[in-house]
Amino acid sequence: MIGKSKGLRAAAFYAVLVSLLVSPVAAGDGQGESKIGLTASLQDNQLDILLPIWLNSRLVITPAIGGAWVSDAASDVHLGLIGRYNLKQGEAVPYLGIRFGALILMPENRVGEFGGPEDNPSIVDIILGPMVGGEYFLKEHFSVGIEAQVNIAISNEKSRRFGNPDGTNINTATAVFATFYF
Repeated sequence: MIGKSKGLRAAAFYAVLVSLLVSPVAAGDGQGESKIGLTASLQDNQLDILLPIWLNSRLVITPAIGGAWVSDAASDVHLGLIGRYNLKQGEAVPYLGIRFGALILMPENRVGEFGGPEDNPSIVDIILGPMVGGEYFLKEHFSVGIEAQVNIAISNEKSRRFGNPDGTNINTATAVFATFYF
């Protein structure tokens, strides 16, 4: 039972952290409309919630949060931040960006080999890399886009997530996405 509450507390902490990142920016680009959105990505293995925030017409930050919780086993929390620079303004907006993320696996405490509690510290893997893409506005509050990425995964020495404990993996990826802006 103690492990469940620790995982829930960690998830609540990360939810508050993301909301603090989002709350200071609501003015958008100064044209009287909010530029905060909700993005759905059609990438193979990305299930995180993306919240793009336009700081102005050129700079966009996107907090990302996601996770999975398996009762009596583990919690897996994903936290990320994407920064992007728009190369031009208008209906079609090409951009360059960089992403940073932490994948945090929090195993539940189990009984060890000799009957005592087993120490299961969190395992943190880091993801980072550049990206290039474009966003096309079909309407004022709705856009679609495409993105090419280079992902660098730096694994924890105890991680089995990428099959390369204490190693580095590099891969390319693409994503297609749709965003609704509030």
